[in-house]
Amino acid sequence: MILTVSGKVSDMCGIGLYDTFLNKTVLSHDGYVPNGLGIGGGDYLEFDIDVQTGCILNWKPLTEKQIRGLVSKA
Repeated sequence: MILTVSGKVSDMCGIGLYDTFLNKTVLSHDGYVPNGLGIGGGDYLEFDIDVQTGCILNWKPLTEKQIRGLVSKA
């Protein structure tokens, strides 16, 4: 089974990058959904979850550098 998640966030997408070693949020973003994170883009949040594993389907691992670059362009 696959759970499909989609929504229109109307420029109000919040994203946080939490560093478990530092025990704090090191990056936060409010606004459009960044393109390239694998969760949609613009006003739309879209992704599928494999219900059996709890994993986001077609998710590609990203480095912190990639995330920072994608979020700063949003």
